[in-house]
Amino acid sequence: MKIVFVYSDPHILHKSWAESVTRQFFPYIPKSFFDIRDIKRKKSFLFEFMRKSPVILQLASLFSAFRLPKADIYLLEGINCVLPVLFKRKRKIILINDDVFFLMMDNASGIKKRIYKWYLSKVDGIISSSEMMRKLAEKHTEVPNKVNYGFCDVAKYSKLKKDKDAEGIGFVGLLTVQKGVDLLAKAFGR
Repeated sequence: MKIVFVYSDPHILHKSWAESVTRQFFPYIPKSFFDIRDIKRKKSFLFEFMRKSPVILQLASLFSAFRLPKADIYLLEGINCVLPVLFKRKRKIILINDDVFFLMMDNASGIKKRIYKWYLSKVDGIISSSEMMRKLAEKHTEVPNKVNYGFCDVAKYSKLKKDKDAEGIGFVGLLTVQKGVDLLAKAFGR
């Protein structure tokens, strides 16, 4: 059985999951168009424009459809990776559910919502990163959905000592509204 991991900019967790089942990785947008990692590092105007223009990213992903290797199963890093895979016949699509897609789906309307639903209708299974993510997905699709929790190298971080009297709080993650950083700050009265 041949498996191909289709990614945008693989998160370390998604990458490790994919490496456990395949060695074949494929970007959903050809790197000849632009290398999203390079543009992301530079925080350029092009990155911000592309990030806020999903239609352009989806059109660019069509070029990957012609080069995408044939496989029995495609493991997708996110819903944005679906389009190039749809051109392959006799395939299964497994979606990693670890981003804000299903939260955005709640507020989507019109053509955007119809496109999202059509993409979801092509997915054969979902791997969610938590019980919360699984429940969010179940509101929008009935495909099999299993939880695979992330890992943490406990030995690496157990050596760190915390100052119990410190007044600061820590957050590891992307500073976006969807992550609830504003709620964390309110919870600690900051």
